[in-house]
Amino acid sequence: LARTYRHTDAVRHLTIEGDTLAARNIWLDILSKDSTYSPALYNLSRTDNNRARGLEYARRAYLSDSTNKWYTANYARRLIDSRNYREAIHIYQHMMRLAPRDIETYHAFSLLYNAMGMPYSAISVLDSAELRMGRHPYLSAIKQGLLLETRQYDRAIEAGEEYIEEYPYDI
Repeated sequence: LARTYRHTDAVRHLTIEGDTLAARNIWLDILSKDSTYSPALYNLSRTDNNRARGLEYARRAYLSDSTNKWYTANYARRLIDSRNYREAIHIYQHMMRLAPRDIETYHAFSLLYNAMGMPYSAISVLDSAELRMGRHPYLSAIKQGLLLETRQYDRAIEAGEEYIEEYPYDI
């Protein structure tokens, strides 16, 4: 219970008072007593400007609770920041199992594949999102751009026509 109160105090310092240093010191103190306290690890990873240290905090938070969507997404973002794309793919696959209807996950996963030079895999991820959740305007626009990049003009035209049918007033 004391850790929870200390953690709440750190969050107050960060969000209300804007005192990052005080918040970080409280979280580090919590970790000195319990090195697996995932809320402190998560917040330290988000506030740390050092890429390697932030990635390590994110990794430890993820490993302490891999079912937490926030910790998983934070770790995936940190992996991308450190250009560790191969590991990020595995984490995004895990995120898709955790939250199969989260549009942001599909978006980030498709951008990751595209950044790795795998646009067909990116299109496949967006197709999967469309099958699970129906057409989404933002994801449809990304998919159409990828279809044009990969010179799949017939599919791009077909996707555009289907989009117009569903959203006739969206210019």
